[in-house]
Amino acid sequence: MKFKFLMRSLSVLLVFVAFNSNAAVVYEYTGNNYTLLWTTPSNFDTSMSITGSFTVDSKLIDFNGDITNQVTSYSFSDGITTYTNADPEGSTQFIVNTDSNGNITNWIVDISDVDTLSPNLEPGDIVNRITTQTGDDFTQVYQCDFIVSGSCIFSQIDGAFAVPGSWSVVPVPAAVWLFGSGLLGLIGVARRKKS
Repeated sequence: MKFKFLMRSLSVLLVFVAFNSNAAVVYEYTGNNYTLLWTTPSNFDTSMSITGSFTVDSKLIDFNGDITNQVTSYSFSDGITTYTNADPEGSTQFIVNTDSNGNITNWIVDISDVDTLSPNLEPGDIVNRITTQTGDDFTQVYQCDFIVSGSCIFSQIDGAFAVPGSWSVVPVPAAVWLFGSGLLGLIGVARRKKS
């Protein structure tokens, strides 16, 4: 009798957690190693690549367009610099095409970060940029050399290039997996006590 009550209670709790847990989906990117370094010497090397992920509230089914405002968090690395949504400066753009299963088929992820907290770019400021897209991956490091009519004139000081990598989808939050494994453990304990 206690076992049946326990099972009913756990089933209700599992349904509650499943419907109330964050249904967020993580899209993970694995890039290929760089094949071309744009400067010599370079801080990048051919063992590095672009990797990262972004999170949205639900799987993107048959989607085509800009999802920048839907991305709740992201973290990408070019092998040296890590770019996250916590960065105070810079710009971000996420544009994707997905199929009927929510898999990314075409994409542009473009993230830049400025090494200054000043409101405007100034000569000497460094801008790091990471771009992964359907055609290629590249990372660039620019320096603001001087200002003309209120805009920076940049020179590239480092960078690397690679053929594009691939995306994978992680649809189930880790919390649900942990809850499920805990539930199986409780069932095992309850059965052992019953016998």
